[in-house]
Amino acid sequence: MALFFNKNLIKMKKQLLLTSLFAILFAFVAEAQIFFEDFENGTPGSFTHVQVNGNYGWTNCTGYAGVFSSTARCGINGENAAEFVSVFQNSGANGAEEAYLETPTLALTPGTNYELSFYYTLLILQNQSGTQFNNDIIVDISTDNGTTWVNMLTLDQNAVNTLESINLAPYNVTNQTKIRFTALTAADGIGYSTLDDVLVKEVFADDVRMTDFVLDDFYLQGDVVTMAGEIKNEGTNNITSIELNWQVDNGTIYTQTLSGLNVASGSTLNVTHQDDWTTTVGEKNVSLWVSQVNGQSNFNTFYATQTKVAQVASQVTTKFPLLERFTSSTCGPCAGFNFGSFNAFHQQRMNEYAYIAYHVDWPGDGDPYYQAEAGNRRGYYGVNSVPSLFVDGEEYDIISNPFSANTPLLNQTVNDALATDAYFQLSITNAHVENSTVTVDVDITPYLTGDYTIHAVLVEHETVNNISPTQPNGETEFESVMMKMIPDANGTTETFTAGTAVQKQLTASLAGTFIEEWNDLQIVVFIQDNRTQTVLQSAKQDTTLRTEQVAQDVFSIYPNPTNNGLVFVDTKEVGTIEIYDTLGKLVLSSANLEIGKNQISVENLTQGLYMARVTSNNKSYTAKLIVE
Repeated sequence: MALFFNKNLIKMKKQLLLTSLFAILFAFVAEAQIFFEDFENGTPGSFTHVQVNGNYGWTNCTGYAGVFSSTARCGINGENAAEFVSVFQNSGANGAEEAYLETPTLALTPGTNYELSFYYTLLILQNQSGTQFNNDIIVDISTDNGTTWVNMLTLDQNAVNTLESINLAPYNVTNQTKIRFTALTAADGIGYSTLDDVLVKEVFADDVRMTDFVLDDFYLQGDVVTMAGEIKNEGTNNITSIELNWQVDNGTIYTQTLSGLNVASGSTLNVTHQDDWTTTVGEKNVSLWVSQVNGQSNFNTFYATQTKVAQVASQVTTKFPLLERFTSSTCGPCAGFNFGSFNAFHQQRMNEYAYIAYHVDWPGDGDPYYQAEAGNRRGYYGVNSVPSLFVDGEEYDIISNPFSANTPLLNQTVNDALATDAYFQLSITNAHVENSTVTVDVDITPYLTGDYTIHAVLVEHETVNNISPTQPNGETEFESVMMKMIPDANGTTETFTAGTAVQKQLTASLAGTFIEEWNDLQIVVFIQDNRTQTVLQSAKQDTTLRTEQVAQDVFSIYPNPTNNGLVFVDTKEVGTIEIYDTLGKLVLSSANLEIGKNQISVENLTQGLYMARVTSNNKSYTAKLIVE
């Protein structure tokens, strides 16, 4: 089974892992840090990038993504990382892909102990038939300014945001040392790699890194939270004691000395503070850090702190999940997923969740009903393959199971979503279409404080006319097709205060949409946390049709498709006609229509899909027109 990919839009999905410098760095820390690159100013940063073979190289990865893993993100600290993506749609497309990032010359002192550390993600994909593709990150060192290279490490196993450290002592460093990271994916491979926070530092006798901080994204007020994490001994001495601290916002600092430890160099240890945190409502910045190692405070504090953001709710309510799917009528695997499991699952459980299908403009010519807003949403999630499915903003794993075996997992995923707490009461009090404008009124009661985004989406329950004329996939009906995001794909950002109700009216023009039946529309509203991409609540309601009517009751346009430069419009009312392209651009100026048969020239229109709109007595009626 071959999936279809868009190589330009692969990124990794964001989680809340924001490591910060809580303590002031001493002067010796700056001296000990020989080289550091976090790619926050882009890729390659202070590295040199070299393309060895193929078409793919190390590029910048920003913000969220999650096509291959729902637990990874681009940056470990901050938002950016370097990423290497290699995707093939056909066997033997380009051969092996290879590119590397090389440090500048590092003036290291012979006989001094140095360490290289970095975070990486490596995903080795396999298709539906179980074929696995080779994907490596190769770490080499040169001590003669790049003339000869020695391999230090080859990473070839799946890993997500994983810390790796290499002691440089065995490699006899010099003042002409360079380090190189090579990404290599075999022919026909589907590979994904990220690299972040590359650090070369001098190793101290007493040194520690805070490698993990166990904290959830959401809590309920009054929850008692254990402050726990993981440390790694990055010094040469065993760690026998540390001073462990935590703080919420700018509040009290809680300090505890943990003694009687025995953490060998390079080993890790789970640590727990004796004092718990009792939560209060609001958005909280929570830090956990080490301030002393073996009684010493003069150690490398660069990675001794982790800070996370936790949202604390005043209460919870019942969750109504949201399913968002990316698909196309030109995508064979999309039909396979539908026929194999999704259609039957959806028919059985469709009343238990809201559902939006975004139709994309690939593979091939893409879906005739593609809207630019679907592309924006695809970019938000970093979707590069279809079919792709997200449940409450979390990617559902389509690729790991045969399509026919997905039904149990789909059911379990929705059951889990239904059991999740929601932090907003959300209701649609009005949803109507009038004169090609959609209006939505929503009432929201938040139980969280902070900035969240309200999205409203108009979908058509079923479409039948977006079958690709050049690359059909065998499907003849398409459900819950996105027609318009209201007001646009960015949504409406609102600053909420827990317990304070909010009313919103959202409107958008429906010009340039592909609506087939005006009485077959539904509104989906959802609230999303853009930091985590979590959908916190959703709702749906069918729209009320006011002055808009079904186009077929008022006029017909034929021949359709047309290939001779002419169409005839048979109308029951006097009016005008305008024709728009799929981007909503007016391509044929208004022409007067008389009752009965009217001849319209379309000889200047290129091949493609258009929307014909007839306006009469301040009412609009729309139908699709295909020019061949």
